[in-house]
Amino acid sequence: MTQRIKIYAEVFAVFALVALFTKVRLTGAFVIAPYVAVIAVIACLRIFYLKERNPLNLSLARFGRQLAVASALFFITSMAFTVLPVFYLGFSPVYLLQYRVRSVGRFVFLFIQLFLFSGVGEEIIFRGYIMERLLALPNKNRAETGVTAAVISAGLFSLAHFRPGGDRSQLVVAFITGLLYGAARLKIKGCGALTTGMAHGAHDSLLLVLGNVML
Repeated sequence: MTQRIKIYAEVFAVFALVALFTKVRLTGAFVIAPYVAVIAVIACLRIFYLKERNPLNLSLARFGRQLAVASALFFITSMAFTVLPVFYLGFSPVYLLQYRVRSVGRFVFLFIQLFLFSGVGEEIIFRGYIMERLLALPNKNRAETGVTAAVISAGLFSLAHFRPGGDRSQLVVAFITGLLYGAARLKIKGCGALTTGMAHGAHDSLLLVLGNVML
């Protein structure tokens, strides 16, 4: 098996696992179980298969810089996909209804879930593992490899958000967001899965806050 086929096989196997686990309907605290399971698999792959010392591809190096980049990414996505459409362009905020909760305890739990698992957790999967593996594709043109890695990881990220009967525009938003995170990973020094994870988690948490303030 060539290195290229091997990497693609690994990537799509992990994505298939993500698609399988995230379709499992769980309630209460168990909703985080699929994220934990997939991240555990990725950690094992990194440790025992790829022989890497950083199983989650997270780094606290230059944390201040990472936080600044994450804040900038959060500003861009929140303005482009939430604030401007809802407050200035007249788009209906009805999609925020899914974030409506009835108790403070539930709100706190969802906030943690959205930030750590939907945010940082998904970035560990899509930018921290899938994109990183695609960047290892054999190709003398590293720029071309980077574009390929960013586009494929964004496409898989979008597909992971597919829900039968769901709003198809959210798939487009997920794809564009994935491209933005991928471009940041490629072009901004020190931008890794933790950086995009903080931006992703902050954006998802903002939806929760707005869903309970506006509706």
